[in-house]
Amino acid sequence: MKSFTKRFLPTTSLLLVALFTGPLIAAGTNNFGEITLEAGSSGTCISSPCKVYFVMPPGSGSYVVLANNMKVGSFPAGETVSLGGFWTGITTFKVVGSDVGPTKLNVIGRE
Repeated sequence: MKSFTKRFLPTTSLLLVALFTGPLIAAGTNNFGEITLEAGSSGTCISSPCKVYFVMPPGSGSYVVLANNMKVGSFPAGETVSLGGFWTGITTFKVVGSDVGPTKLNVIGRE
């Protein structure tokens, strides 16, 4: 019985950890230091500042990206781009001229 317990409990513990934390990591919802967001999605970064990468929607040419209605820049369609660092708080990104909805970023953590 002792041998069974020694082998069973560690394996079960690892399985449970993977089962409950895997989806969070795969979904990209909890990130430390940087995050990659897709247009129309939302995410949380657990450090401040947080470096934000953004997957631009498909199309031709470029789109203007706004953060809380302030221009971040113009970026090529379909590319993953760096929007820079963002601090504690909620930021709403909009892609001007695109059909995708707003993207929300929540940055939590100490500065």
